[in-house]
Amino acid sequence: MTWVYGNAVADFADPEFTVEGYRAKHPDLVARRERELELMERHLGRLPVTAPLPNTDVENLAYREEVLPKIAGWEDKKYFSLAELIAKHRAADDDFSFADFDFIHAPGGHAPMVDFHNNPQLGEVLYLARENDVYISLICHAPIGLTSTNYRVDEKGESYEVEDDPFLASEATTVGRSGETGMLDYGYVNIPARSLVWSTSSTRDCARPASPCPPRVFRPP
Repeated sequence: MTWVYGNAVADFADPEFTVEGYRAKHPDLVARRERELELMERHLGRLPVTAPLPNTDVENLAYREEVLPKIAGWEDKKYFSLAELIAKHRAADDDFSFADFDFIHAPGGHAPMVDFHNNPQLGEVLYLARENDVYISLICHAPIGLTSTNYRVDEKGESYEVEDDPFLASEATTVGRSGETGMLDYGYVNIPARSLVWSTSSTRDCARPASPCPPRVFRPP
């Protein structure tokens, strides 16, 4: 999909561009998007739709207005917070258990940069998955979640720092700075935010004096 978006930047800048013409040019992607929407309704239900980001292309702006009425009519589904899932896993009278999972997968995109960094609840979930032999899949930006393994959550719901983090032995492949800046130069939609200071030698936040950065292997693509 990235190459389609990259090529589309030039299409969007064409003074002769029309939404109808663009969709006619990519009928397979239009059909795929409809299938994904059906999957979203089946598994996710009604979700809040945020306001468009700055520089969102006109086709997506048009599609947003088309899809909002559909989503508004979907069924609400219950979503458990990480804290709730941890409590359910620990409760003796609850049949929910992370041990019953085959894998935990976190997709990419920039969303993980919002709340995957140094999140104790996420750290506890990753530890519970590891302790129950559950595969963990973190792709694209989601490996930022490994910084959350600096922490765990105790039985009272209080977070504490981990002295010996076994996740530091893992290896990760990440998008390099040139890849990120290249996407931004190409017109990738983004929200301006503060810079996160951390070292590529570790998943720990090296801006925190109390957390030294032990050696870690990163393999750039």
